[in-house]
Amino acid sequence: MLIQTRWREDDMAGWLQREHGDEWDVLNIPAQADHDPEKGETDVLGREPGEFMISARGRAVKDWLKKIREVGSRAWNALYQGRPAPADGTILKRTWWKRYDVPLWLEREDGSRIVSGFDDLLISWDLTFKKTEGTDYVSGQVWGRRGANAYLLDRVHGRMDFVDTLAAFRRLAARWPQALLKLVEDKANGPAVISMLGNTVGGIVPVEPDGGKEARAAAVSPLVEAGNVWLPSSKLAPWADDVIEQCAGFPTAAHDDDVDALSQALNRLLVQPLLLDQLVTEGDLDDELADFHIVRY
Repeated sequence: MLIQTRWREDDMAGWLQREHGDEWDVLNIPAQADHDPEKGETDVLGREPGEFMISARGRAVKDWLKKIREVGSRAWNALYQGRPAPADGTILKRTWWKRYDVPLWLEREDGSRIVSGFDDLLISWDLTFKKTEGTDYVSGQVWGRRGANAYLLDRVHGRMDFVDTLAAFRRLAARWPQALLKLVEDKANGPAVISMLGNTVGGIVPVEPDGGKEARAAAVSPLVEAGNVWLPSSKLAPWADDVIEQCAGFPTAAHDDDVDALSQALNRLLVQPLLLDQLVTEGDLDDELADFHIVRY
């Protein structure tokens, strides 16, 4: 028997469910029922969604549990709901994403894809070279921008060694020839890829990460919440659901490769242009203050 608070998806309970799920029965009784009947989910105590637990003495503990929720969503979900992250996500929530259901590209006979009407197009990479169980994945994402909206067009994802990574990098670049800019984080394994491919694949730009992973995800989260970030529908690209699930589980999920590639792309496509538009120079301040008189006392 294992009794555990679920702080992370890759903890002991998560590993047992993933690797030996057929040998274990999982019993989770959340303090507040959060199942979804429309998905066929039920509550082990027979409660309705939103209903709080009853104490052993038969007393409702609703007010007490509501007070406990002030500890914050992460602690509430880990300690009282049995989840390593809120059901709808923490930084990047499941319900925020916009979805498109028709291809935004034309595919040629050679397999390459061509787009029109996009202001910018790029490929964002999050890299690791270990092809062993339990390690993080390589994620390569193709993003396009139209005005204030960003669209995820394609994704490469898997455990790859160095040789596999180089091959995947070349294939994705060939598949999207208009994506001249390729962003690679300039740390860990990024410099090795830049060194090997810099003379054969054009447009590789090293990116120095600014702040931690959570800070970078939080910086782009307002754009996702506002509906400016579009992912393909499940019918068009089943892997898009995996991206949403990893984002919803971040930062407590077992992996964060898609989140890193996504935040890197959105920072370049949407955040940086916004900051440049709002850049205030000394000359701008002089013009704004020209009509004001400074009185000294």
